[in-house]
Amino acid sequence: MFTALGIYAESFEKPFLECTSEFYAAEGVKYMQQSDVPDYLKHVEVRFS
Repeated sequence: MFTALGIYAESFEKPFLECTSEFYAAEGVKYMQQSDVPDYLKHVEVRFS
């Protein structure tokens, strides 16, 4: 529906991608501070799968 109205990119996609980026950036910082490298990499692997 958003796509048909031509508002998908501005009204949904852009805010969604910004929030997603902020979430994963904060999560990455948290895991880097609280974990050692092997545990951090395991977490990253889980997120990618």
